[in-house]
Amino acid sequence: MEAFAWFARSRLRYGCSTLAASVSRFLIPKLKEKGVTSVYSKTVDKQIDLSNLQVYEVIFTPKYQHSLDLDWGFTKKQELVESLMGDSFCHHTVLKCALTGVIIDLTLGQFTGTMTPYVFPSLDKFISVLPGDFVHTHPCSEDSIQKQIVRDEAFLKMSPDATPRLFALRVMQSLREKKPFCCKCRCPSSSKKVKLMKCSRCKEAKYCSKECQVLHWREAHKNACQVSST
Repeated sequence: MEAFAWFARSRLRYGCSTLAASVSRFLIPKLKEKGVTSVYSKTVDKQIDLSNLQVYEVIFTPKYQHSLDLDWGFTKKQELVESLMGDSFCHHTVLKCALTGVIIDLTLGQFTGTMTPYVFPSLDKFISVLPGDFVHTHPCSEDSIQKQIVRDEAFLKMSPDATPRLFALRVMQSLREKKPFCCKCRCPSSSKKVKLMKCSRCKEAKYCSKECQVLHWREAHKNACQVSST
């Protein structure tokens, strides 16, 4: 799911509502067809039942803006991300587990300037990172999710492989092939045509560059890394 979010955000320019709707309507059903009914999150140390994931809208009054560095391999671009888009409120879409209260934000980069999705143990923890003042949250109706899918399918019709429905199939193909990806920037090994480096300590975490390894070590891996038994 993290690799899906990274590619969708950086290459296809999916927004939060498109990503959440795509995961809910297409990716999760495909996973369940293959017998995958739950996923484990190391971040919150919980098993998350896919059937309990719901699309939620979070509304807050924004205070900040930031720049987002996008890298397509052949070119780079710095994009200014405005939290305030002609409105006094910012609307952000996440996935929430109805049973555990866990929040999965597939596009945390909108707020932090990174491409890293993040899992929060509760709504309160998620609210603490919002770049503004929390106002309200509510589950999205099936009608609003369907309207989002229709808009996305129409908008991306000139590039069929990028539509949420077909892209979910590409994600499933990638999962079957078990392609590794960088633990920091989430780029698949094939996207930069480089051999991923393994963490010399645990032999499990992989990185596309020394810079990604150093950043991920500081952010998370330092506390999770364990010496390999092999």
